Amino acid sequence: MTLSELKEKIRQTKEIELAEELVEDYLKENPNSVEGWLWLALVELEIPLVDMYRSMECLEKVWELDPFHFPSLILASYIMDTMLGGVDAKLFDKLNRFPTERLTKEEQGILEMAKGWHYRFTNKAEYERIYCFLLNWHLKWYRTITN
Repeated sequence: MTLSELKEKIRQTKEIELAEELVEDYLKENPNSVEGWLWLALVELEIPLVDMYRSMECLEKVWELDPFHFPSLILASYIMDTMLGGVDAKLFDKLNRFPTERLTKEEQGILEMAKGWHYRFTNKAEYERIYCFLLNWHLKWYRTITN
């Protein structure tokens, strides 16, 4: 099965458990598919599954294949922030080492926001500094595209 065929089958199904099976079958044939592992990570977060630990395991697989896969790092940051008590030091280190020259300005802002989630629970002053920086950055960016 190709990735396009997988996407189409997932779109056609209404049952998340079946979608999980489809992605798992795809990964048996394509164990080095970054997109496949990312899709499984996303499926694991859907109701009724909601298995954030399995989702994080899938994201670890993504990082084995592509250590600086931006969407998976942001997804992991979101999961840790909203479901697991905050971005831990290990993920925060990955975020800090991310090669920002690969990113658009918008993605750089998202990366800084994800870093800020680490400080929300560990350093409130740094969290507020980053939040203010991002707010100012966004306002400047908005002014450049609307003028």
